[in-house]
Amino acid sequence: VLLFKKDQCFQLTSIERILLPTAKHNTVGSRALEWGKEWKKDS
Repeated sequence: VLLFKKDQCFQLTSIERILLPTAKHNTVGSRALEWGKEWKKDS
């Protein structure tokens, strides 16, 4: 899998299944989404 954004790119070299989420959601504008729930758009 190769993902890119203008002037930046990275390549995933492996994918693992993890049992617990490890993402940090303390960035301005970032939010956690829960699987199986209806996600509301920000106004």
